[in-house]
Amino acid sequence: MPNKIAIVIPAYNEAATINDIVSRSLAITNNVYVIDDGSTDETLALIQQTGAHLLANQTNQGKAASIWRGMQAALENGAEYIITLDADGQHAPEDASRIIAAAKNNPEKIIIGSRMSEKSAFPKKRYYANSVANFWISWAAGYEIEDSQSGFRLYPASLVKKLKIPYGKSRSFVFESEVLIEGARMGYTGIFIAIPALYQENARASHFRSVLDIVRISFMVAWKINSRFLYLKGLYTGVIRPALRRARFDELGFHGVLSLLLSNLVILVTLGLSYIWHWLNIYQLAKTSPTDSREPKAVIVLGMRLRENKPVNDFVLRLDRALNLYHKYSSIKYIILGGFTGRSRLTEAQCGADYLVRQGMSAKNIHREEGSRHTFENLVCARDLIESNGSGRPVIISNRYHLARCQTFASELGLDCELCAAEEIFLFNPKNFFRICVEAYYLHWFMVARIWSKITGAKFTRHSSRKDSA
Repeated sequence: MPNKIAIVIPAYNEAATINDIVSRSLAITNNVYVIDDGSTDETLALIQQTGAHLLANQTNQGKAASIWRGMQAALENGAEYIITLDADGQHAPEDASRIIAAAKNNPEKIIIGSRMSEKSAFPKKRYYANSVANFWISWAAGYEIEDSQSGFRLYPASLVKKLKIPYGKSRSFVFESEVLIEGARMGYTGIFIAIPALYQENARASHFRSVLDIVRISFMVAWKINSRFLYLKGLYTGVIRPALRRARFDELGFHGVLSLLLSNLVILVTLGLSYIWHWLNIYQLAKTSPTDSREPKAVIVLGMRLRENKPVNDFVLRLDRALNLYHKYSSIKYIILGGFTGRSRLTEAQCGADYLVRQGMSAKNIHREEGSRHTFENLVCARDLIESNGSGRPVIISNRYHLARCQTFASELGLDCELCAAEEIFLFNPKNFFRICVEAYYLHWFMVARIWSKITGAKFTRHSSRKDSA
């Protein structure tokens, strides 16, 4: 198959990385086409030294024109599959082997290297810009697109031959997005292969302009959507259905979904006042919750989704607060909650327990619960694990913005407990403002569901007792 593969690399002022990227690409296939896009540094001379097929633009024409020129050259030489990758070191050419392997079983698919699973490696502005673009392009294409801005792709030659897309300089970063939309309309949807997000500290500034290019992409996508009369089917299949699947709405059943709709209706009817009431309560509790406890019966640490099998910063704050209590109360039980979430190979409870042991807590004090997946299940399991004898009340540790939900759920479950804030103080910044907005929405929905349940007798969740994991 390598003989049928061509690699196309657009390059503009990439003297620092071009030699290395091209050399590694030539180890995969001899059919490497490098397009110098009017570089003003040594890029052109360095490409000439590599032995790759060189195509030189006399002036800067933009990424889209360079990719298109490379694709046409590859087609003329009989390529059946065309891989594109960037010249700035963001992509490891060696990952092409995994993309090629996926193409063997999916010959009529666009194979895309997705970097979105490594959020921590992304510059924040680029991550959020990509997320916005993913939303709109998923809508227009009619299926969920994980990383619409990844330039590391494999295209079937049969698709490239059919494409009729503008590739002028203003389309530099619009072109690759438009390919996904037009490809989907012709039956070529994408498959996503996880690849590392490589951003070197000394790398040159990205040619992608977050505001201007996102605006251009948005105008293109808006035109595509409007040309299909808002393409409501695409909105559902590309955006809404994947979001519902991630939220496990299939587990909610009819009454759960209905309560969500009712919650939104209540917010509208009250002109948002019911939502604001929850927001203010959450904010007040976030500001005033203590960071200590008196003789707790047990300490409950709520788990949190891991990142690359490691605890995220908010989870670390919870665990550090537990360590502070451990220095005062070293004979009680510390219950760490949370099962497998996301793509992690560890449960949240295991990761948290490992962290505490490394920081000096005795493993004998730690009890893990590894079956729960969200806050309500966490607290159901915590209730089952707390011994009925002994004095004092259990303490729940979580982040300040999350404590109101913990308190509400604990009360619903009949769990008499204290709250303990992970952070020393509550910082009112944009991130925490947004978090409280999300928490207020969750709690509003929960309270409406609770009232609906009492009226109708509907049940929303099923819980079973889970035993402690040693």
